[in-house]
Amino acid sequence: MATSFTHHRTMLLTYLKPQAGRVALLAVLLLGSIGLQLIVPQILSRFIDAARAGAAPEALLRLAVVFLMVALTGQVSSAIAVYASATVGWNAARRWETTRQVASRRAKSRSQSACSVSTSRALERSSITSSSGVRTNMRAAALRCT
Repeated sequence: MATSFTHHRTMLLTYLKPQAGRVALLAVLLLGSIGLQLIVPQILSRFIDAARAGAAPEALLRLAVVFLMVALTGQVSSAIAVYASATVGWNAARRWETTRQVASRRAKSRSQSACSVSTSRALERSSITSSSGVRTNMRAAALRCT
């Protein structure tokens, strides 16, 4: 069964729009985490170049501290992004499940009301027919309702 792009877009908007703030935070965290992961090798490269050039120990210490802070911030950002994505995913899944259950209950309710109408019609017809006809009409109505 092929699903169109518009169907996916509609589903995403339906279930993620109520969490727009969390989704925006998630996007910022993911982009920030990726950016920090790209910066870490650059800082390390500068540290190695400075050490090979014979830079002062204070400059090397400063680069080492910056490296550690950026690396740690990147790891924390990644962890928070994982938590935020799990939260957004679970909330969207719960909302989808609730919507599905409500739709199922509505369909069942419609089906039951249709069954009661067909059963009452079978009873109306049975008052006209014989006793064997009553059983036949009732069986037919019961089969339609199951």
